[in-house]
Amino acid sequence: MTPHSPGLRDRIWYGSGSIASAVTAAGQGLRLITGTILHDVPAGVSFPAHQANLIAAYRDAWIAAHDTTPPPVAVAASILPGTTPVLRRAYAEYDLDRRTNGPAASRPRGALEPTLSADLPTGMLMSPVHHGEPAAVADAVLADPGLTAADEVVLFLPPAFGLAANIRLLTDLAETVAPKLGWVPDTFH
Repeated sequence: MTPHSPGLRDRIWYGSGSIASAVTAAGQGLRLITGTILHDVPAGVSFPAHQANLIAAYRDAWIAAHDTTPPPVAVAASILPGTTPVLRRAYAEYDLDRRTNGPAASRPRGALEPTLSADLPTGMLMSPVHHGEPAAVADAVLADPGLTAADEVVLFLPPAFGLAANIRLLTDLAETVAPKLGWVPDTFH
């Protein structure tokens, strides 16, 4: 790479939607993040199960190519704990919109037209939205094999939610679900 940037390769995350691309990323020494749409999913396999298989394939390929421990793997996920009845309804409506309209769901005004709809081609699946009462959301996340296989979660927030709604969502997540997943906030001195 020109110009040379020491450690750059260690900071690049490759967004993968298929096992083949995850294996390629591992071979090239790139970190892995899986997105909210996966490709080449065999019939009858769920999104979470395929995501877990993709992560395992990446780690196996990394070890084969580099003979070292793989770096952390991240996944993008919608985790929406509803701490009030109003929020639970809003998150359920977002989930329905996403399942109905696919990537076009919750599009902010002025956003580009999506290239995919909810009617995905055979072999493609969209990630679930984990929403509801905070305790149920935590249980769903802990039962999701794709999320539990990952080392890090990148939150996929509803695109059209405003700043205040996203701050509320992140605060509720940090206070209700994240501690049940083992997250402890950093303390700054």
